Amino acid sequence: MMRRDPVGAAFLSLPGAAEYLGCSTKTVRRVLGSGLPCYRLGGRGHIRVRLSDLDKWMEENCKVSNDLDAIVDEICGDLA
Repeated sequence: MMRRDPVGAAFLSLPGAAEYLGCSTKTVRRVLGSGLPCYRLGGRGHIRVRLSDLDKWMEENCKVSNDLDAIVDEICGDLA
C-alpha cells in the first residue's frame, strides 16, 4: 500500500528544487544562502525547500524574456 505524503507535495529536496528551477543543486544552495528559507528534517538534517517559497522567489527574481507584447512594442517603436 502506497502512503500519500501531503508534506512531500509541498516540500522539495535539493535535487527536486534544482529540477523544478532548471538549475544545479549548487545554484539552489547559493539561493538558500542568499535568504530563501529552507528546513532541515531528521537527525541527518536533510534539507527541504517549500514549493511556495520557490515560486515566490522566482516571481521576485526571474524576468520573463519572451513577453510578446514587449517584443512587438520594441519592433514597432523602431519602425516609427
